[in-house]
Amino acid sequence: MFLNSREKPIELLYYIALSKRKELTNNEKYQLSNLEKGFEGESLYDEIFDFIGHDNLYIIRDLYLHINNSVTQYDSIIVMDNRIVVNEVKNLTGDYRYDNNSWYKNNRQMESDPFIQLNRAKNKIVSLGNKSSLDFYTDSKVIFPNDDFNFTSDNEKMHNQAVMRTQLKNYFRSFRNETIGDNAKNIVQLIKNSITSKPDTADFINISELKHGLYCGHCSSFNLLKGKFQFKCSDCGSIESYETHLVRAMFDYKYLFPSHPMTRLSLLQLIDYKINKNTVFCALKKHCYSVKKGNSTYYTLKYSNFNQQLSVIRSTQRYKDKIIHS
Repeated sequence: MFLNSREKPIELLYYIALSKRKELTNNEKYQLSNLEKGFEGESLYDEIFDFIGHDNLYIIRDLYLHINNSVTQYDSIIVMDNRIVVNEVKNLTGDYRYDNNSWYKNNRQMESDPFIQLNRAKNKIVSLGNKSSLDFYTDSKVIFPNDDFNFTSDNEKMHNQAVMRTQLKNYFRSFRNETIGDNAKNIVQLIKNSITSKPDTADFINISELKHGLYCGHCSSFNLLKGKFQFKCSDCGSIESYETHLVRAMFDYKYLFPSHPMTRLSLLQLIDYKINKNTVFCALKKHCYSVKKGNSTYYTLKYSNFNQQLSVIRSTQRYKDKIIHS
């Protein structure tokens, strides 16, 4: 069973928010594309695992573990009574090969080797287990879920560590006879005790580089017609309430400026004062926790992601959103 949800990574949310408010550079477009592709692969992994079934397993996804004074990211950790399996998901496309301890794509040597990355992650878990009183074995596989991925190697060990799209269902079926008892629960707790937050490594933007204002949630246009309680998009005709627009802007701020607390003034600046300060203040009080710091007050959102918050808004709002799908 999945013990946690898989959320879009913070870097992906950053680049999505960034793409709404500025023209991305080629490098930013590349980063956005890679992150979207990676999340699609992990979501496909989850979907196929759900289809096969996993009630007899504990699965923890998308986590960072602090082990031996360093932080390691894990796409998926499968826990059973007597072992752990680390899965590294790589949504790659194209022709790859592994020869002479090097990883190539179209005859070009790649700087990132998923098998080395997998081995490091596995060894961290081995170290974690050795320092505990628990008895379990650690295994690992690189999962390639894209059916447009081709892989050749003269190294049989690499083939044994790889699971292709055509093999994925049978791979998941191989766990059917596993069980989860007290030892598995203790292993899960051992892992949870090492969970940490992701290191802050993203190169975040300066607010002066962004387009200020509000944009359509359907087509991303900033060409909005302001009504008494709602905005109508001039480009696609979608209608969204002030509240929907403000919460979207709050999440943009959260992803774009994680090290800068959100205040009423900073949010007003981001939306270019398109909504009056009293309405903004009411929305902040409704959707955020307020934190006093000296003479200042800043706000943190009550929900972890925008879609979750949006579902709450649309179930209770008086002035309904109307999305026009072309």
